[in-house]
Amino acid sequence: MFEYDKKKSISNQDKHGVKLEEASNLWESEHIIIPARTTDEERFIILGEYKNKVHMCVFTFRDEKVRLISFHRADKKFERFYYEEIK
Repeated sequence: MFEYDKKKSISNQDKHGVKLEEASNLWESEHIIIPARTTDEERFIILGEYKNKVHMCVFTFRDEKVRLISFHRADKKFERFYYEEIK
């Protein structure tokens, strides 16, 4: 169901402290999916809790799979939005 670039996952871990494959946990938490601002392809953001913190993942759909693009802790704006909508 999920796919990602393995080199990008290592880079994401170096930059944000989490691997892309860990983002799949967001789908198991209470979450929100919103459109992402992009110009090249349709992308989305999922906001959910991971390790007791709000995280976000940018993803798209490719060949009936969820392609994980970026995963990191949500900034304050997205964290507020998440708690306003979910809690």
